[in-house]
Amino acid sequence: MELRRLKIEALDLSLGRLRQFPEAAVRKMASSLRSKGQLSALVAADEDGRLVLIDGFVRVLAAKRVGLSELAVEVVQVDAVQMKAQVYLRNRERGLQLVEICRLVRELVEVDGLSQVEVADLLERHKSWVCRRLALFRRLSAELVEEAELGELPAGSLCRL
Repeated sequence: MELRRLKIEALDLSLGRLRQFPEAAVRKMASSLRSKGQLSALVAADEDGRLVLIDGFVRVLAAKRVGLSELAVEVVQVDAVQMKAQVYLRNRERGLQLVEICRLVRELVEVDGLSQVEVADLLERHKSWVCRRLALFRRLSAELVEEAELGELPAGSLCRL
């Protein structure tokens, strides 16, 4: 682990496709950055000299809003699949939206070619948990996924639908 102070534009934000960024969370973080400064480092992985952000997407958006150009970043050494797993593992206590988890599971299986058992081990969950999330995401219409991503569905609605 290495701590660096980096320009925001030096970060690859491509894993942001797996996350959602509620406006209320960005506003709250911007307020915190203004009043208290950065309290915790972002986390990024070094992939052949490219720093891929794993954790801290809301902080990056908020920092841009308040005019910060640099942030503290913890640089870790993990492979591409581990980066995706870290997106989940570093945020599971704060909670991810169900649609975020389903999108991540689908990507690990369909894009990265992992088995459901491998994904379960990677995310420290049971294989049935992975199977249920993958099945849910595959069954959802594109319209429902979009509504969930925009936060237009009440909590728990995806499972009921």
